[in-house]
Parts: sequence; structure tokens; C-alpha cells
Amino acid sequence: MAAPAAITLAVKAAVALATDKRTWKAISVVIASILTPIILIIIMISSILSAGSDHNKAAIDLSFNGGR
Repeated sequence: MAAPAAITLAVKAAVALATDKRTWKAISVVIASILTPIILIIIMISSILSAGSDHNKAAIDLSFNGGR
């Protein structure tokens, strides 16, 4: 088990980091850099699916309604 002095120092260091604006900025940059590719992939997939749906509607319209 850790000594009480070590726990106290760890808590003080955590509080010092939590109140530092640079720490929060670094955390936000890391989170943004992780989430940006995921968000872009979701946007690309939804765009591709939307374009495929529009193409299918146009193909059905052309096949059965003569393109009118």
C-alpha cells in the first residue's frame, strides 16, 4: 500500500494539473484529433449512401416511368 505522503503528493499533482489551462487544452487537442477521423468517416459513408439512394431512385424512375 502506498504511503500517505505519496498519496498526498499525487492528489496535489492531480489538482495542479486539473486547474492548469494548458492541460485542458492538450486534452481537448488529443480528443479532437481522435474524433476527427471518426466523424469524417461517418460523414463520408452517409454521403455515399445518400448518393447511392439518389442513383437508385433515378434508375427506377428512368426504367418504369420513362424518365419523366
